[in-house]
Amino acid sequence: KYAHGVELDSSAERRREVKRQFADSPVKLIGIASAENFDSPDAAKWRESIEKAKAHVVLARDVGATGVRVFPNAFHKEVPEAQTLTQIARSLNELGAFARDYGIRIRIENHGPVGTLANMRKIMDQVDQKNVGIKLNGDVRDNQGGKFAEKFALVKDRLGDTLHFRMYGGSQFPYQLQWDLLIDAEWDGWCFVEESVKAPDRVQALAEERLDWEKMIARSLARS
Repeated sequence: KYAHGVELDSSAERRREVKRQFADSPVKLIGIASAENFDSPDAAKWRESIEKAKAHVVLARDVGATGVRVFPNAFHKEVPEAQTLTQIARSLNELGAFARDYGIRIRIENHGPVGTLANMRKIMDQVDQKNVGIKLNGDVRDNQGGKFAEKFALVKDRLGDTLHFRMYGGSQFPYQLQWDLLIDAEWDGWCFVEESVKAPDRVQALAEERLDWEKMIARSLARS
């Protein structure tokens, strides 16, 4: 329950109001960030997650968003890892087909124990819905051994149109390399700030982060 008050239980009038608010402003509503995931070995919980994700698709359509974020998310010791990856892929195919009819994109975030880029590649190899794409999440695991470029190459053909970054206060993730690779791949999408740092002045902190981001993008563009 976030402060914006846009939830699955929002009324039809509330949804129309939200859509009007964005239409009348310079702010674009890009996505609905659901927390649904598709790894549960419990069939009832798995089905519930899929149905809730579908409800988020309808919500996204109603308020004028272009997509919905979902998670992979975890492995379970009693289930072979390959089986979990296949279950997640099946879920994405069902959800993607549903979302396609609403003109909505599904963004599967590079998140949680399952969410390494190597595992995301295995999942996406089984996903045939083209409106399903990977949402990069600045995960330091994908740079182990300095191999982020290799991991990026695994998934660059299935990237979605959004990503998260957390650069304020320093980061161990190779963001400059990521921007280089995204520009080389001619990626066209939205970069979302996701910070947990408790800055004393959040507006100033965002301004500083925006400036750092612009400098990195400029360096990436200047390489040519």
